[in-house]
Amino acid sequence: MAVFPRLGLLFISFLLPLGIIAAWVMGSVWIGILVGIVAVLSWWKPQWMLLILIGFAPFVRSPRSDLVSPEFIAQTKTLFTFVYCVVWCLRRPHISGGISLPNWLRVFLFLWFSLLALSLINAFDGLAASKYICGSVAGVGLFIIAYFEAENMGRKILVVTFLVAGVITFISLLQFVMASFHLFPFLWKFLMAPREVSYLQFDTSTQQVLYRVAGTFLHPNQLGTYFLFLIPLAVALLPLPVFKGWKRVGFIIFIGLMFIGIYVTNSRASIFGLAVSLLVLGVHRGYRWLAAGGGILVFVVLSAFLFSQPFNDYLRKVTRWETGISSRGQVWTNVKELIEKNKAWGVGPGNLPERYVSDFGFFVFENPGEWRDQMVSFHTLGDVLIQSCHAHNLYLQMAAELGILGPPLFFLGIGLIIFNGVKKARGLPVNTLERALGVAAFAICVGFIGWGFFDTQLTFTRFSLNLLAGPLLALGVRAC
Repeated sequence: MAVFPRLGLLFISFLLPLGIIAAWVMGSVWIGILVGIVAVLSWWKPQWMLLILIGFAPFVRSPRSDLVSPEFIAQTKTLFTFVYCVVWCLRRPHISGGISLPNWLRVFLFLWFSLLALSLINAFDGLAASKYICGSVAGVGLFIIAYFEAENMGRKILVVTFLVAGVITFISLLQFVMASFHLFPFLWKFLMAPREVSYLQFDTSTQQVLYRVAGTFLHPNQLGTYFLFLIPLAVALLPLPVFKGWKRVGFIIFIGLMFIGIYVTNSRASIFGLAVSLLVLGVHRGYRWLAAGGGILVFVVLSAFLFSQPFNDYLRKVTRWETGISSRGQVWTNVKELIEKNKAWGVGPGNLPERYVSDFGFFVFENPGEWRDQMVSFHTLGDVLIQSCHAHNLYLQMAAELGILGPPLFFLGIGLIIFNGVKKARGLPVNTLERALGVAAFAICVGFIGWGFFDTQLTFTRFSLNLLAGPLLALGVRAC
């Protein structure tokens, strides 16, 4: 018992200098005060603090984005996560219960962070690299904590995750209704991202595209990625006995609203990844009704596409058929050129956007609609604009930033999660929480692989979605 007074003294002795350093680095005395509050809360109410960090992870911007920048919000959340992780380690010097990370996971994390360190050799921008690494470490930190706390905190993490998802889904659908019908323009600046507000100042009545919402994120693709993680998890949990009667009806309605949410993001990469995840989920015992329903839906959509011209036109509008892959072909060609120049260790973690703009300039799109969107981005995103010049391909992004070893190592890690999940889920009873979490985890991982062909990890490493993805993945890995 004597260990806790000593730890308490150590905690108090590190609190003051930590707050001073935080205030100096972040440029605000209020951050130093908040760091102290976070540290005290992490010490006395660690479960509350973990749920707060997870709950705020999807809030990338403030209601008034001109007041607090998204970069500042992301860095503050990362800082608070570091404080929480340090306090958690101080408070739990010995983890009881015989729980430990799997050996394969330890080896993978060691290799991954070793590669990150080596890739710093060619870093074009040290600050960008530090933000990337800090974001990655924060996500891994919450992953490890959630892994050890899964037995006591797993259900609470799920409840908070879906409560927050309900709020974000409501905000997203409200944005879509307000934008589509031009309702309550005086509320736009409080509910919508600056990019969307500027977009609505154009005459959108003649635009042959669906209005895309961003929710609490900066871009619709980021909101789509958020739903990509949550919808398969919710569908996997749906058959559990805990959802009976009106609870099941309510949860089905909630899942349906999230489906509408990802639809109105019009994020084609996220929708593709979701389809892959649900397909993987549908081939497992207890979820084959999902495969049957998906097959019927595909048949209906294909029939309508072939025999109904109005539906054909609408589908082309929704899929942005005329814009193709939005000039990604040229972007990929340019990124491949950067990879050829920096094969060994890449251009440095988080450095591709700056390096791309330095070598090739901003993206040159192939149609007037995308020229207009880029002009809106120039006026609204400010310093964050350069981050939109990523590879739009996870594997090219990794190869460019971490060298040619990046993608193979990533596939090794995600492949081990899928392999272990599939192997262990076979022995678990159907309609149990453990099996649902495990099956959802590797189904999402497979969908994430598909998503990665058209988008990158920017949402996770730079804008803190990893503070949610890490704990959810930990629940799945621990369950299996």
